[in-house]
This record gives sequence, structure tokens and C-alpha cells, in this order.
Amino acid sequence: MPSALTKTAEEIKLIQRAGRIVAGCHQELRKRLVPGKKTKDIDRFIDWYLTERGATSAQKGYKGYPYTSCISINEVACHGFPNDYELKEGDIVTVDIVADLNGWKADSAWTYMIGNVSEEARKLVRAAKAAMNAGIKAAKAGNALSAIGQAIEQSAAQDGFKVVSAFAGHGIGRQMHERPQVLHTGKPQPRIMLEEGMVITIEPILSAGSANIYTAQDGWTTLTVDHALTAQFEHTIAITNGEPLLLTALPAKQSNARSTAAKPSVAKTGTAKSSPAKSSEASSGSRKPSQTKSGEAKASSGKSEPAKPSEAKASIAKANSARSSEPKPFIAKTVNVKSSLAKPVDD
Repeated sequence: MPSALTKTAEEIKLIQRAGRIVAGCHQELRKRLVPGKKTKDIDRFIDWYLTERGATSAQKGYKGYPYTSCISINEVACHGFPNDYELKEGDIVTVDIVADLNGWKADSAWTYMIGNVSEEARKLVRAAKAAMNAGIKAAKAGNALSAIGQAIEQSAAQDGFKVVSAFAGHGIGRQMHERPQVLHTGKPQPRIMLEEGMVITIEPILSAGSANIYTAQDGWTTLTVDHALTAQFEHTIAITNGEPLLLTALPAKQSNARSTAAKPSVAKTGTAKSSPAKSSEASSGSRKPSQTKSGEAKASSGKSEPAKPSEAKASIAKANSARSSEPKPFIAKTVNVKSSLAKPVDD
């Protein structure tokens, strides 16, 4: 018997419809992320795109968040506010979109490279895509949930980068954040086995320097403490008895989750104007955050736990049903401290 963490085939189709809207929007953004483009205009386009297709933004209004999307540049790890900042050649930009279509939600983030970026930035973007794909490949029914984080952390380390462990993936469906929480490191977590029908997000953020972050005075924007570059990729997926189903991919891209090392999404160049946060010189932090003023910081990091062997379907469902007190996803505990066109990675 399936546990409370699973969705029906029909529910998964409804989430996939929302996911295809998100995927289509990301494809359109490839043509629109150019030097000189203000991030607030990108956000307006996303709002228009969702509305034209009968969807709304699940982010706007969530715990007071004021925008349709999160647009995070260079050293901004996540939750960047769209504003008057104008993209410039060399920036790397993460756009995170959650669409709500008839009450069902899907979530996906891509990092785009604006024109010619530094070699370190390019490597980081490719490594972030590869880390997400490693996590997706491990997301099979019968595997431990912890296998996802272990695979992500190993992939990032092999490429020479760190996972920002303060943020996690999550279940998704009627609510933007549902159980289970999906850690992106091998850090010990409640023993949950993956079941056919689970719908989760896998969304690791990688840093070229420190994995510790702080939150700016706006209460949302998070940046690396050393202002090192960050990159993130995310898909909403459904667990099956075989390869996971990518719910935030367009039909033609609906391949299984075996991905080769990603080549970044790069936009054709144009005239450049000012630049956002996430410095495209992947240094450990000579740049200051360009999106927002920093406030009190919150930091975190994680260690790894090996995946445990799979168990029989019935016992998996029973065990998962019994765990109702799992931690809420999205943001892990933190500690106070002071503080051209977009080139997408090949899908």
C-alpha cells in the first residue's frame, strides 16, 4: 500500500502540466537574458508568461515574498529580489520559478551565463547541472532518500565545488513545500525509502568558495559569506520503478535522468550594462554583493552519510507512512555571522 508521501498517476499528470509551463518559460528566458536587461523586467515577463497559460506564481505572496520569481546573480545563492539591476556580460544568473496550475505546483531553477563568462564560472555552472543530474539518477524506488544527497555531494566534490547545505529540496504537489525534505549532502537524516509515486524537487546550490551563507537585510536574499560565485539547477521529478520522470521538462526533452555532464546555457552577447550579485570571476570573494546590502548572516554546512540498502515495497510504504514528524523543507538551520544572451547548460 502506498504511503502518505506518494501521488496518484493522475495527480502526477496535473503536476507535470504545471511543470511544462515552467519548462517553456525557462526556454523563452534563454532569448531574453541579455546584457542591459533589468531583472525586474525578467520577473514581469515570467508573470506574463504564466498568466497567459492560466497559471500563477506560487512564490508571490509566500510568507510575504513580493515577486513572481527569484532571480539570483553571481554570489547570491538564492531568493534574490528582481530589481533595477541590469545584467552585464560575464554574470551568471539563477532564475527560480514555481508555477501553480489549478492548485498543482511545479518548481524548477536554471542558471544562465550572460555572454562570455570566466572559465571558473563556466565550470561551476556545469558542475551544478551535473550535481543535480547525479541526484536525479540516484532517485529510484527502493533507494534510501539519503542516496540523493550523497550522490550530489560526491559529484560536486569531484568537480572541486561545495554544496550549500543550508537549503534543501522537498516534496511538492498541492503545497509548494511538502514532505519529505531532500537534503543535498550525505548528512544524516530520517531513514526514508523512495517509493514509486513520490514527487520531489532536487535543487542543489554549488559554491566556488565557502558553502556558508548569510541573509541580507531584506530577510530573503542569501549570499555566500566570502562572495564566491554560486550556481543552481532544479527539476521536479516523480519517482518510478525505473528512471525518474522529469516533470519540469518539455515533452521533447523528456529523456530519462541519465545526463551527461552539462554544457551551460549561454546567451548570445549584446551590449552590456551594469552587473548583478554572484561575481562571474569565481574568486573567493573580492566582489561585494551587488543585489542587496548584507545584514546579519546565517551559515551552515553538511557531512555525508552513505545510502542504506533498499527494502521491500510494502515495508517501505509502511515505514514512510509512520514518519509524520519530518522536518519542514526549504531552509535548514543557520547560524548568525556578521558580516550577451543567456547560455543555458544543455538539457
